[in-house]
Amino acid sequence: MEKAGISVVIPVHNEEPHLESVVTKIVGYDVDEVIIVDDGSTNGSSAIIRKLVKSHPKIKCIRIESNSGACGLPRELGALVAGGEYVAFCDSDLTNFDEVDYGRILEAARARKADLIIGDYTGKVGRITNFVARPLLQLFFPEIQINRVKTGQYCSSKKLLEHFVKTTRFPDWNSTISLLIFSFMNDYEVIEVDIGELHHVMKRDAELVCQSESVIRLILAWAGYYGRTGGLGNLTPPEPRAADALLPLIRQNVIGGLAGK
Repeated sequence: MEKAGISVVIPVHNEEPHLESVVTKIVGYDVDEVIIVDDGSTNGSSAIIRKLVKSHPKIKCIRIESNSGACGLPRELGALVAGGEYVAFCDSDLTNFDEVDYGRILEAARARKADLIIGDYTGKVGRITNFVARPLLQLFFPEIQINRVKTGQYCSSKKLLEHFVKTTRFPDWNSTISLLIFSFMNDYEVIEVDIGELHHVMKRDAELVCQSESVIRLILAWAGYYGRTGGLGNLTPPEPRAADALLPLIRQNVIGGLAGK
């Protein structure tokens, strides 16, 4: 059987320190094209991209003049122009990409092992993944037993992406979560492959607050779409404890006692 063709899409916004090393390693893999989507960069990233495009015929660039504020639009634009049977995605802010075996994602795609291939890795798990995405997915979509539910290192068949885009756009930062839910609910095959230890540039707390709200809205929207919100009726709050029952405990733990004791 002929190997599947692969396009790699790399969203970029002001990732000057790590951009060249990430793209250079990706080009070194057996891929058909690399599509860099410059999402309104204002530092030296654009100059690096122009140099990379000139250096290798596989590299193409799409430029968004004003930053979209998220990875979703760049990923979608890259996927729309990609010519491969599979479209892989990779972050441009990876600080140790030379040590990462990203090729395992591409090998699984070449062999058509699944419709959606998620790169699992060791290293710090994101705060949004741990404290927001996983608990909500466990509540509404417990069948999704995937470690990296929110990642930029993954690969999808073009067939799955085309079906998905007809249903919804890649929203904000959360395209992987949407793709996972959509894939499981539509019986696409999903696998994880270990790509080693991976490190990102850590996001600021202000960005994480916005992303957390977006993840919550996203998962609740999918839960409503697929009729998974019925379980919320079982989430009854505990009965309030009577104040009289708490008073002895309070008296024991307040230094100096209480007035009116």
